[in-house]
Amino acid sequence: MRLGIITDVHLGPAQSAALAAERGQPVKLTASAEPLTRQVVQGWRERDQPELVLNLGDVLSDVSRAADLESYAHFCALLDGAQAPVLHVAGNHDQVNLGDRDLLELWQLARRWPAAIRHDSSTAYAVDFGGLRFVILSTLWLPPDGVFLGHGQLAFLERCLGSAPGPCVLLTHQPLSEMSLAGNRWFAGAPQLALIHERAQVRAVLARHGNVLAAFNGHAHWNHVDVIAGVPFITVQSLTENVGSESAPVPAAASAVVELSAAGVQLYVSGAQPLRFALRR
Repeated sequence: MRLGIITDVHLGPAQSAALAAERGQPVKLTASAEPLTRQVVQGWRERDQPELVLNLGDVLSDVSRAADLESYAHFCALLDGAQAPVLHVAGNHDQVNLGDRDLLELWQLARRWPAAIRHDSSTAYAVDFGGLRFVILSTLWLPPDGVFLGHGQLAFLERCLGSAPGPCVLLTHQPLSEMSLAGNRWFAGAPQLALIHERAQVRAVLARHGNVLAAFNGHAHWNHVDVIAGVPFITVQSLTENVGSESAPVPAAASAVVELSAAGVQLYVSGAQPLRFALRR
């Protein structure tokens, strides 16, 4: 199966250089979010033709409830241009002004995926598509303490993997691997805000079932791959991360195309920091 992946778009007003300097971090090039999304979608539609599109979260820059509802709906309309079904993951910025019900309605989950397996008290769900089961977990962003799985998520994961009719793919916003965050622009000083607290427990569930082909996430604003117990944990770079400087900004313009099959995983991340990865089984 061919997948298209986009993450950390951060639609919203442009951030000022002064704000970036105050935070000691590069500017997210949010003014580029819409044209870059259009560019990615056009490439998918005309060239790559993914069978399924994955949005791994942080569509928003959390401006206000009204602005975020409008921006998220606009983003969903842009993704529809890929002419492929879409699965969404809730990012921490998406959850600042919008609740679970808001996001589920924006995703049109009940209409677009009527057979989805739902977790009643969160945005977690699972769908079967193209011979694969995609399991989407939800997380809680609780600074400064860390990132945590929502209530009942481990049990939900166990249930989804245990009942899966075939191979599975796991989607989260934040990473589940043990990546080093040394040198990361956003999380080098606060790794607990990047890595999911219960990641070892999640990987233990995956090891018990042995049916997960790959796990994908965003959030860290860089490309990274860890292979743990035969499962690739793949982090995709943000669409709008500034990979240049404040004086000469360059958007990462990152998106990914993945080929998943029983033979293995092939990943290509395009943009200013391209990455190729392949794992044969």
